[in-house]
Formats: sequence, C-alpha cells, structure tokens
Amino acid sequence: MPDLSLVCIVKDADGNLLDGVNIAMTNVSNNKNENVYTQANGQYRKPLIGFKMNDILNYRFVAHKDQYLEATKSYQTTINKEGEYVVEITMLKLKVGSKLSDFIEIKPILFDFNKFNIRPDAATELEKIIKVMNEHPTMVIELGSHTDCRGSIKSNTRLSDRRAKASAKYIKSKITKPERIYGKGYGETQLKIHCKCNNKPVKHNLTDAQHQANRRTEFKIISM
Repeated sequence: MPDLSLVCIVKDADGNLLDGVNIAMTNVSNNKNENVYTQANGQYRKPLIGFKMNDILNYRFVAHKDQYLEATKSYQTTINKEGEYVVEITMLKLKVGSKLSDFIEIKPILFDFNKFNIRPDAATELEKIIKVMNEHPTMVIELGSHTDCRGSIKSNTRLSDRRAKASAKYIKSKITKPERIYGKGYGETQLKIHCKCNNKPVKHNLTDAQHQANRRTEFKIISM
C-alpha cells in the first residue's frame, strides 16, 4: 500500500500556528467521524490506512478553540501520489470591543418604521448570534439598537430601548446564562447616514432605504 497521510494545519489570521484546536473530522464518503486535536506545531496528522491510488479523499473539518470563531473547511481530492495531503484552516480570534459583524456575516437587523417587533428576517440573523454565544459560554454582548432621525429625540430614545430589549429577549430565551447579553438604546445619536434633520425641525433629506439602514441593531463583544 502507498505511504499516505492527511495533514491538517490550523493557523490564525496572522499565520500563527494554533495548538490545542479541537477538530471534528468527518470522512464524507462513509460518514465516519473523529474528534482530534492539533499538536504544538499546529498540526494533526492522520495516516491514510487502506487508501490506494485513484481513491478520493472527501473530508469535512469543523475547528473549535476558545476565543476563536468556529471554522469549517471541506476538502476533496484524488490520490495521485504518495506522501502528504495538506489541509489548511484559518481561525479568526474574537476580540473584546469588536462587533460580531467583523467576524461573521450578519445582515442588518432591521425594524419597520416606529415598530419594535422582531421581523422574520431579523429572527434569522439573531439565530447567528445565538449560535456564536452558545459556542462561547463566557462571551458577553452589548446589543445596541439605533433609530433613524425621524421623530423626536425623546421618542427615538424610547423606541430604540424597546427594540434593544425585544432583540435581547429573543436571544436570552435561547442561550445559556441569559444575563450575558443586554440591550442598550442609542436612539438617533449614532446614525450611519447623517441627515439634515439632526438639526430639528429641518425636514429630513434621506431616502426610505437610507432611513432603514439607520434603524439597526449591533452586537459588541464586551468580554470573553
């Protein structure tokens, strides 16, 4: 039989090798699962016993490490030579003070005008936050809710507080230690797209789409 091995190398975004990474490795061809860890050199090496030339390698990897975002990688190739078949996985470190949207794709958490109910599209995005928080049981998040500039400053502050609490309540119901997330309403104090109506009572000069972009919810990492 040929001398074959599968080598999984895990690095951070700066190219540093990561040890102690838990890798859930699945042979997609036979659905066989293994749970392994990288060594001090950031590698896990698996001898490919029973494989021969022209066989297909088809694996899926899910990497976990405390304070890093879960990383997944699929790898498929045909064995055409002896030696090592190398798979590289990059993991992103979650940083205090950053927004979760810096690490995962989160579509804007939007609200209808003057409303604070959770829309179905918003619930889909909130589920992404829930997944990350359950993977990191010590993570604390500030959920910041923002309004557009229409309406009074007082009513916008009150509305954003209701939106923050509604979003936080949804997440709290689905995570361990629900006190790890709290809502804070910013009203119109941190607009993404500024408007002349900041100097009330000047009429607003933004489109409906621009106003909707200002009505958003953001997730800031407070601690890990």
